[in-house]
Amino acid sequence: VPQETRAAVNDDTYTTKFLRPIPGGDRMYPETDIKPILFTKEMEANAEKNKPDLEAELEKLEKETRDIDLARRLLLSQRYQLYRYVVENTKAEPSFVANTLMQKFTELSRKGVSLDMVGKEEIAEAFDAVAGRKITKQALEEVLAGLGLHEGNVAEIIERKGLKMLSYNEIKELVGSFKGMDREGIIKSIMSKYRLNIDGDMLMRALEEG
Repeated sequence: VPQETRAAVNDDTYTTKFLRPIPGGDRMYPETDIKPILFTKEMEANAEKNKPDLEAELEKLEKETRDIDLARRLLLSQRYQLYRYVVENTKAEPSFVANTLMQKFTELSRKGVSLDMVGKEEIAEAFDAVAGRKITKQALEEVLAGLGLHEGNVAEIIERKGLKMLSYNEIKELVGSFKGMDREGIIKSIMSKYRLNIDGDMLMRALEEG
């Protein structure tokens, strides 16, 4: 079999044409467009000194996320450094941060929303809004999407999209406005309109207190 790459010419007659030879050892040469890098003994010593202890970091991640599979995927992902920055600079729950970075970021990417050009400071600010109870966990995806689409900063996106989290007193007032309706009906009515603005635990407590 000739060591070459060929392209299809006609699918009905199964004919092909020559494109190029298959690369071999004789084609291995330095990249001419990149300047050589002088790698010194000092650089090697620094790399050895500062190399991460992956086993120790995995153990730390497992404790933080309480999920060994999630910890392993996060440690090997490009989002690990972002995770560490958010956790160290906000009060956001580590397991929530990890799940959001590994799941919601991927979901947004599939929808055509890239967060690659969004600064780590802005992303940390979005998580801090959840930790500070300015927005709900459910609303975070909307804020991240806004950042990815360059719709403004975190505060502007929250204001423009009406994502501000309702206080407990506001939730109690909402619950009290549904006179004569059963519990399930009240939940359905409120969540249909305020799904992104209401903390579920606070809603349940307001319902229990009547």
